[in-house]
Amino acid sequence: MNSGVLQSLLYGFISGLTEFLPVSAETHRMFFTQMTGMYPEPPLLRLCVRLFSVLGLLLACHNTLLRMRREQKLSLIPAHRRRRKPDAAVLLQRRMVISTAIPLVLGLLFTVRCAALSNLLWLQGVVLILNGLILYFPQFMLRGNKDARAMSGFDSLLIGLSGALSVLSGFSRMATMVSFARMRGADKGFAVELALLLCIPALLCLCLLDFFLLISAQASPGFLQCLSASAAAFAGSYLGIYVIRYFGRRPGFTAFAYYSWGAALLAFVLYLTII
Repeated sequence: MNSGVLQSLLYGFISGLTEFLPVSAETHRMFFTQMTGMYPEPPLLRLCVRLFSVLGLLLACHNTLLRMRREQKLSLIPAHRRRRKPDAAVLLQRRMVISTAIPLVLGLLFTVRCAALSNLLWLQGVVLILNGLILYFPQFMLRGNKDARAMSGFDSLLIGLSGALSVLSGFSRMATMVSFARMRGADKGFAVELALLLCIPALLCLCLLDFFLLISAQASPGFLQCLSASAAAFAGSYLGIYVIRYFGRRPGFTAFAYYSWGAALLAFVLYLTII
């Protein structure tokens, strides 16, 4: 197998897998490109893996999305013509996703402004330590059982802004949104599903930014590399979603806190090595 295609496969799989785990996908891509000589990261390859990560996410969440659409259509029908009442919990979840997505997407628009900071490995190490702390502290708080029916508008604003912290490489959208939702009393499983749904507009926003960066790119990888990275990202994203849902049901996310701290140590080692 061509070494470029193999690199693209690994790049795509790692990107898709870490996109939906509470570890920074940006940091893992940085580690991979630094250690394989693929640096700087090709904008077209990044765009491909993000698009196919969204595709994997849509496939994994299609039942929830269809249920939201069905209940929304039912709510628009006059009450005397309905066969049943719309599910209030589903409608409130849909409303919460929309209201939380607004501050999240607005925050992510600053990604380009913060891109230069992503090249500072020592800063990534510091942020990874903070990401681990965000994952570690909720275990010491009282367990919440709130869903969309009990969450407030302030909760939506806080969760959306926490997800926007991912403009700094080292912070994970999943880690910040799930942890802040749990700190506000959300049920762990609900927090995971909410964060997954919010990743749809977040990734689409980042794909749009990647597209504008692609216009000024001087060189692009070949078709076979893009195809292999896209397929690997789709498979990795589906696996990552399965893993995060499993940890959302049972063990919790403490193990990922230790993983973030280990990644921080690697960032410091790479920083010292490169210097």
